[in-house]
Amino acid sequence: MARRRRRRISFGTILMLVLTIGALGLAGATIGYIAGDDLRLQTGRFFERMAETFRQYAGGRPAPVGAAPEASAAQASGVPQETAVPEAAPQPSAAPTAAPQQRTVTLSAVGSIYAPKNIRQSGYDEESGTYDFSALFGRVKPYVSQADLTLGTIETYFAGEEAGYSNYNAPDALLDAIRDSGFDLLSLASEYALEKGEDGLRQTIMQLENRGMIAAGAYVDPEQVGSAQMIKINGVQIAVLAYTYGFSDNTMERTRASQREGVSVIRQSDMVRDIGNARKAGADVVIVLPHWGTKNKEEVASHTRSLARALAEAGADLILGAHPNVVQPVEKMTVTRSDGAQHDAYVAYSLGSFLTDSREAQNTAGMVLQVRFTYDPQTRTIRFDEVGYMPTYIQRIRQGEQYDYRILACADESYIYALDTSTQKAIQSAREAVVETVGEDARDLSRPET
Repeated sequence: MARRRRRRISFGTILMLVLTIGALGLAGATIGYIAGDDLRLQTGRFFERMAETFRQYAGGRPAPVGAAPEASAAQASGVPQETAVPEAAPQPSAAPTAAPQQRTVTLSAVGSIYAPKNIRQSGYDEESGTYDFSALFGRVKPYVSQADLTLGTIETYFAGEEAGYSNYNAPDALLDAIRDSGFDLLSLASEYALEKGEDGLRQTIMQLENRGMIAAGAYVDPEQVGSAQMIKINGVQIAVLAYTYGFSDNTMERTRASQREGVSVIRQSDMVRDIGNARKAGADVVIVLPHWGTKNKEEVASHTRSLARALAEAGADLILGAHPNVVQPVEKMTVTRSDGAQHDAYVAYSLGSFLTDSREAQNTAGMVLQVRFTYDPQTRTIRFDEVGYMPTYIQRIRQGEQYDYRILACADESYIYALDTSTQKAIQSAREAVVETVGEDARDLSRPET
């Protein structure tokens, strides 16, 4: 192949460059004399660089060290070069959305609170003419006050002194003691709710609300019957519904049907509807407090078990019964809800008597049910972390012509050991009866876990 001849710059081009440089030099010199030494120095350096560039092109010498030879040749030949595309700056990735945190709630629940004459008189101070019932709950307070939510069922109401104190109407000081011991909500749905008439029931609701407590199962406005009490705890919306099997004979004789409409009555279809409405209203957890069963019967009737399952299938998570005044079993149910989801529910058929003046052994034994559950906002389900119970005993102490009463936790050993032998045996028998009845679906908290 023939060797390509190197192309040279023509004489005319060189002459034009020389004349141009000369003209620029003359202009620079003139400016230098006017502007001073610094500008003359900079101008001289500029023309030196121009002359060096001219020599390179004229003589065909390589570019100075440090220049890119390939780039120089390509530029001289006019070949277009690829422009490097700068890499796109990395974009910050969107922070992952944090999953809603699971939330834990603790709950305590007791059975029936009933304060007939002997208990009412135990809190009366004749000298001052006032009532004080704080000693009633002092020993058991640590076991009911530490929960996020504490529930009970009241069978004695607060219609005021002018309505006449009786087995079913107690001084407001009893309600003060109940509140001070840690209770947040009381079910008023029992057969005795209207023993002091509509006004007595309204007065009781008002007295609870004045103390920051919640009344369930009874309503000032009959139009609201069946609506749940909604309570938000640790970000979990809890609905509480309460019902009674019916009314006492005295109430039925002294009231009209329209006067009884302010109390929720057990009807399966209504209860299922109310649970569904509570879920639609945003309830994450549903608790039902039914006043059902047969007094002093430890066995649970088959129709009561069937109703409990129907309520669980409708969406109830906890069913906490009262009325029999004796402890009945605690049962875990795994059911398929109406929405097709499987879930666990717990039913305590009867929590027994929390306070009564009866000295029958089965009536002096009760329990504080203690539940801890965790709610998952993503799945909208709860997990039962612990279901346990503290057996209780109602102590009666003779004080002159009247009695003092104390509700004791069976784990309160420092106090129990100081009592006489017969009382200790009675407490131990009460604890054993509760443990035997409750069954294995809940844990006995009066004994250390082995």
